[in-house]
Amino acid sequence: MAGLADTRSANSVPGATEIMAHARFHTPLKRIVEPEDIAKTAAFLVSHEADMICGQLLVVDGGRNIVA
Repeated sequence: MAGLADTRSANSVPGATEIMAHARFHTPLKRIVEPEDIAKTAAFLVSHEADMICGQLLVVDGGRNIVA
């Protein structure tokens, strides 16, 4: 599951600059998820290193859900 991601679609929303700034401020890692972050997570999950991971929800959001 991905959090707010810095994409063209997200940036086209009215008020996107303020929304992104607010999200960045309230995210422990102080940055917005980028599409590459989601891609790297997906690549890990299909790799042999993740063979024993099943039935889990991985949240890719820079820690935002732990402070929300």
